[in-house]
Amino acid sequence: MCFRCQVTRKQKTDSCTAQDPIIIDFANDDFISLGETQGKNRGSIGLLTRKVKTLFRHPKTVFFKYTKRTYFKIISAPRPYLDEDYNHHWGFTDFKGKTILDLGADYGSTAWFFLEKGAKSVVAVEGDPYRAKKLATNSAKYGFTSFEKTISSIKDIERFIENYKFDVAKVDIEGAEIYLLSCRSDLLKKIPLWMIESHSDQLTSSVSKLFKELNFKVKQIQKLDEPTIIIARKFQ
Repeated sequence: MCFRCQVTRKQKTDSCTAQDPIIIDFANDDFISLGETQGKNRGSIGLLTRKVKTLFRHPKTVFFKYTKRTYFKIISAPRPYLDEDYNHHWGFTDFKGKTILDLGADYGSTAWFFLEKGAKSVVAVEGDPYRAKKLATNSAKYGFTSFEKTISSIKDIERFIENYKFDVAKVDIEGAEIYLLSCRSDLLKKIPLWMIESHSDQLTSSVSKLFKELNFKVKQIQKLDEPTIIIARKFQ
């Protein structure tokens, strides 16, 4: 509402004498300054407002978020995508000395995480052109292999398994994990451990069933407000 005349939403009446009343748009939780500053200030004021609200509602979360961001700036490393906690999200095994296939590698933050955990090497694959460009830069900087490739077919997955020997596969490809269901069984079994972020309940069920049939021990990890992670570990 207008803090000067109490007019709701984006309406203004003749009773309001303010030159540029401040109006809050409840639908977007955003502050809007009317007049010539409307376009310029809407985004910045709204962003500041949301940040202040978040600070007061979740001070510990904000503290750890920006502490983590500062840490990654200091060590000059790629910050986790969307500030995810990769120990929490992908830390399901010991990566020391292992070769990792990273499907859906964004700009290299997960690849860097695996290397920091002791991985011998990482093959990182990203389909988004903007992120893939940054991925290539980071691969040269931190010493992993990168490819710009959108996973859009069965062969896109099979080629990587055919050309490399992997110990672990991490898969986060926004629904394209469906292509795993039609990959050659002998190739899937070449990788002892799969960590797959599933993007629907149906895919979770189908992918889990597939790996169970291939003699993998399968565990589904569902955390609050997060996609299900399927951990498929080959029986020795």
